Amino acid sequence: MAKRSESFALSPGRRIGRRYRVEHLLGAGSEGEVYRIREDQTGIRRAAKIFYQHRDPDRLSSVRHARKLERLRDCPIVLQYHHTEEVTVRGYKTVALISELCEGEPLQHWIDREWVRPVQEDGDWRFGEQDIARIEL
Repeated sequence: MAKRSESFALSPGRRIGRRYRVEHLLGAGSEGEVYRIREDQTGIRRAAKIFYQHRDPDRLSSVRHARKLERLRDCPIVLQYHHTEEVTVRGYKTVALISELCEGEPLQHWIDREWVRPVQEDGDWRFGEQDIARIEL
């Protein structure tokens, strides 16, 4: 049984596989954590999604995720998957999916700030006047 990891907490400079080093944590979710990494030889920045061992003990989720990205490789709005790297964290082996790095604001931050949410008044869903003004801009 894989050991449960609440956080990898990988430090900057820590190795990922044979050719990458961690720069910093980009985010975390239920499956694992995503780090900005840099390739040693070229200096190219990429993203590494490292799966929690307890969420993917048989590596089925990481394989499924990689295959989905591969099928969508011609879609210009999907990050380009490169390859996997085996990573050992605290003595346990897991998988890191290496992909293109998409820098910018996390989607959830944009949704929290920009998403127009209707309000219910008298049983009907309506947008507020301020929200309508934002939509029309």
